[in-house]
Amino acid sequence: MKTVLSYGAGVNTFYMLLKLPEWGIKPDYVVFADTGNEQPATYDHLKRVAIPEMERQGLKFVTVKHPKWSSLLEYSLSTRKMPPRTKFRGQGRYCTTMFKLDPIIRFETSVRENKEAFTNLIGIAYDEIHRMSTVGRRKWITNAHPLVERHITREDCLTGIRLAGFEAPPKSSCDFCPFQKKSQWARTLRDNPSAIDDGINIELLFNQKMKEKLAAKGFEKTTFFSLRYDGRPLEEWRKNSAPKEIENLTKLEKFDAAQTFLDETCDMESCMT
Repeated sequence: MKTVLSYGAGVNTFYMLLKLPEWGIKPDYVVFADTGNEQPATYDHLKRVAIPEMERQGLKFVTVKHPKWSSLLEYSLSTRKMPPRTKFRGQGRYCTTMFKLDPIIRFETSVRENKEAFTNLIGIAYDEIHRMSTVGRRKWITNAHPLVERHITREDCLTGIRLAGFEAPPKSSCDFCPFQKKSQWARTLRDNPSAIDDGINIELLFNQKMKEKLAAKGFEKTTFFSLRYDGRPLEEWRKNSAPKEIENLTKLEKFDAAQTFLDETCDMESCMT
């Protein structure tokens, strides 16, 4: 049996990485599925902090990507698709499936020998137990949840990282993830404004495609589909509400007590761990 740490590059999986020696776990591989559009701070923490720790532990680190598309952005613009908040658009969660789960499975298939079984270590915390599934995407893959088994919450992970003397990674997510909360959209615009430009282009292309499809059937499109949780077009939000939200965010970030509130967790899928 082989063991793989599915490394989401966020708080939970970084804490798991730090605790592996204490727990007596040495995975055969640490696998990071790179969408090509992770937050810049995520790549920075991975390079400066996480990978050196993996090297110290003697772990094999592997980055996997989609075999054809260089990034989630390239795919979304080329196909005029938009990462959905729900599945009602008929396209499913292609961002998670195509750019996270499938690349990891392809890698595991490539290193699998003699029909051996795999255990994937998933960084879901005890207070996110509703996201947990022990069933892998293949019969020979089993998901394990060390944090849930040990009743370790996300706040416990943050505290443990700081007590160990390490810098906590940022919340991991794609630049234009539709599950970003209000504070994260403001942070993205402030720290990585080109990502908002990308999101605006995705929205415009997707809505144009929907307009063309409905027009071909004799219908007029009246609803604008947005990446944001509140349905507002990104361009409208950037012009009107964003400056004040960035101002409020910057003020809140000065207080340690506000960090848990700002570092809100995701309720969907398993790509942000």
